[in-house]
Amino acid sequence: MEVGIDALLSPTHLILFSGALILTWNPVRAAAARQDQTPTLALGPAAVATSLMVFFIEHIFSLSETWIASVPFEPKNDNQNWEYVSVFLASAAVQITVLLGPLLLVVRRWQLPIGSATVIWDLAALGERTAFSHGWSGVQAAVVGGLVFDLTNWFAPFIGRELSVATFFGPAAAFATYFLIASGDQGIARPTEA
Repeated sequence: MEVGIDALLSPTHLILFSGALILTWNPVRAAAARQDQTPTLALGPAAVATSLMVFFIEHIFSLSETWIASVPFEPKNDNQNWEYVSVFLASAAVQITVLLGPLLLVVRRWQLPIGSATVIWDLAALGERTAFSHGWSGVQAAVVGGLVFDLTNWFAPFIGRELSVATFFGPAAAFATYFLIASGDQGIARPTEA
């Protein structure tokens, strides 16, 4: 039986995952090539691609695990806690890339209707929560982050043509929500700077 991260990262599974992403993304490429003016065909593939990638990084999708924020950060005394914090920071960077990647590829071509990011992120987080029985904090963070992304993408100007200010505010709101939930759930064990 294939279980654990070893099976997930095996060459055959990586090839299958890459093929699934390419197949999923073809309608977006076709709509862009036709210069289709409506983003309708792009929203479904963006949601599926985001969900596939969140499923793939499930082992480091820390938005669903509030206990990570309760681990005390004491690098002088406990190397294991240092590693938890390091893994959390690395996973945050991966999560932001996964949540923003498909969305930005669509946003740079079309003006999305309000609610697009909320639905895409929430479907991915809800699928991850359902498949792996994780906590609800990931879903709640995805809803808030998606709403903030949608609102700032709709009302705020673009930086250049590809990058919206929503790329900062959406993930920032998602992680702020995560830390609020974590502080109410188990507390946040991080020292203040001296």
